[in-house]
Amino acid sequence: MIDKDLIKKLGRLEGDVKVVDKNIQNISKHKELLKYHWLSDPEYDLESLSKEDLLIFLLILDGTSFSYWGEPNWKINYKGENINGARGMILSLRIAVKSGLLKLDAQSLSIIKREEYRRIFNGGVEIPLFEERYQIIREIGNVLIREFDGDIKKLIKLARKDALKLVRILIEYFYFFEDYSHYEGEIIHFNKKAQLFVLDFYRLFGGKGLANLRNVRRLTACADYKLPQVLRRLGILEYSESLAKRIDNDIFLPSGSYEETEIRIKTLYAVEVIKKYLKLKLNMDVDSHEINELLWILGQEKNLNDKPYHKIRTIKY
Repeated sequence: MIDKDLIKKLGRLEGDVKVVDKNIQNISKHKELLKYHWLSDPEYDLESLSKEDLLIFLLILDGTSFSYWGEPNWKINYKGENINGARGMILSLRIAVKSGLLKLDAQSLSIIKREEYRRIFNGGVEIPLFEERYQIIREIGNVLIREFDGDIKKLIKLARKDALKLVRILIEYFYFFEDYSHYEGEIIHFNKKAQLFVLDFYRLFGGKGLANLRNVRRLTACADYKLPQVLRRLGILEYSESLAKRIDNDIFLPSGSYEETEIRIKTLYAVEVIKKYLKLKLNMDVDSHEINELLWILGQEKNLNDKPYHKIRTIKY
């Protein structure tokens, strides 16, 4: 887990990505989105799942939530609408559960056939990194059987209601949650997907029962490719001319590169600066994950002023 003091230290360093303090105020016009959690949308009908099924559903969703973009984009047709990205993923999984194609138990996940899994994401083109996603869903089932007798609640209880410990447990048992880079002599543990699972679990369960977690406020935002795009739209992130040219011309950044890592760090730093602004100027005491949610929701809106997001093929985000 990245220490927030380290985020602030690295975020202030000069580089190809800058947080523009004077534009932080641009977030205030969207503050009404701070308390909304996108997975609570009735469209997904998650409240009809049992608690155990919901936990496994979230483990699948957040474990395989990465790298949706392509040329052409993967998308599904749902009620006459073409839908891609994370929304397309969750609807595909939800439809598969309702039809019986996807069964939310460890044994079924461990033996799901490749063609069965492919049918879940039946779009115009194959979803990017299909094989990596398939191996992940099989691994979820195998790990739950091998380490937790197929009972995901045992995994959750192992954390003893500590959000930070639950993140570490996810990384320890599931290879696909590991997410770190090297930057300025430091090892930066972003843990984007592991944090996302913990936060989705915490918010969908209302912070009650198994989800009555301490240390949630110590979690950071989730460093992906959509948040920096939105921060750039708002004028809060600014790229150097050379980096902007590479990103705006869809030139891939190498995985783990200095440039990619700097974008992710400055994104987390920007969220912490926004949090401080909301506290001091608007008297709003919010968590990093609530600002993360706001930015992510804004990222789902079509905006003609958006510049491209940075491109990288990875299972991390």
